[in-house]
Amino acid sequence: LLGRGTRLWDGLPSLDLTHTVTTEVAESGTIHVNFAR
Repeated sequence: LLGRGTRLWDGLPSLDLTHTVTTEVAESGTIHVNFAR
């Protein structure tokens, strides 16, 4: 979600088929999402 709740990644159903998706949660609570081919 960005700002007021805009969903950035909706409508990309095959992204996980073409990329490796990893997430990390920082101590501050920030979630980092990484996309790699």
